[in-house]
Amino acid sequence: MGNFEKMLLNNLKRWNLSEKKPPLVVSFRITRGCDLRCKFCAPFKESDLKKELKINDYKKILQEAHNLGIQYCALVGGGEALYKKKLTLQIIDLTKKYNMVCWLVTNGFNFDEKSIVHLVNIGFDTVLFSIDGSHAKTHDYLRGVTGAFKKTTHSIQRFNYWKKRLGKVKPTLKVQTLILKNNYREIEQILKLIKRLKIQHYTINYFVPQFKEENKFLLNEKEEKGLTNILKKLIKQKYIKRMTNFEDYLKVKQIIKKRYNTNNKKDLLSAYCFQPWYHLNISEDGRINVCPEWNRGDRKKMSHESVKQIWFGRHFDGFRKKIINKEISGFCQNHCNFSVALENIRISNMIKHGLRAR
Repeated sequence: MGNFEKMLLNNLKRWNLSEKKPPLVVSFRITRGCDLRCKFCAPFKESDLKKELKINDYKKILQEAHNLGIQYCALVGGGEALYKKKLTLQIIDLTKKYNMVCWLVTNGFNFDEKSIVHLVNIGFDTVLFSIDGSHAKTHDYLRGVTGAFKKTTHSIQRFNYWKKRLGKVKPTLKVQTLILKNNYREIEQILKLIKRLKIQHYTINYFVPQFKEENKFLLNEKEEKGLTNILKKLIKQKYIKRMTNFEDYLKVKQIIKKRYNTNNKKDLLSAYCFQPWYHLNISEDGRINVCPEWNRGDRKKMSHESVKQIWFGRHFDGFRKKIINKEISGFCQNHCNFSVALENIRISNMIKHGLRAR
């Protein structure tokens, strides 16, 4: 069990004893803007970008996060963080100032040599690239921009070049693929690609449509069976089993449905979601979310309240009580994505093991 897992388990045990603890992770969705025009993603409006947080806002938030003892920071999607490259790099520098472990989720399209060298030099922790095809034809089609595949793979190559030249082991480079009707047959070829790119960790995520028109990208029953057969075949190879999340992918959909539908115990140990007990999510316009996927419903906007006041305030407490009481929202059941679902399942297993060992 790593340091983060030990801290998380300890915090959840304290929460279970009615002792409130600060969050362990803060996630920022920096912007709705993006250089690409992905066919499976809702478009953004340029006018909305003017309402987004500025660097002084992030200075205040990160200072408060540091004072709370938060040690982990994620710069996630929604849009593309590097669409606002200067701002994102400033935020990254702030996280390093506070000795936070930080990771960036990116399409890799907007990197330049200077920013790559900077991230290597400062020992940035992890960059997670999105690659949705084994070649340009598939990836560029899904991402809506010609040349996207070339730019992303080139960015990875430049990271590897500068890490070797400067004698650095960080940042760790990872790749993820969103499973869609258009690309699921290419998983084996994508594995060959990332091997050439010297990537040692590869994840796949299932697609959760937010709008009706996005349903056309979902796999049908026959295609799901085909994907299952592909993954089962691949994980027979030990090195692939070690470097991918294929086994988890095959389990999570069934497990998460079971947790929602049959888990009736009303305590923290039996919660179907643990996000509001350790993960603080801040959107591009300063709203505080109880989940990185929660784009509607109860949200508290940062104004005169501090991060601490919001985390320990009525909004978050109310949401925690809803989860404990099994008041499951339709949004949670229908829109929980793979990474959040998997994280919740792992935490649940960890809590059970930790409490038995106590």
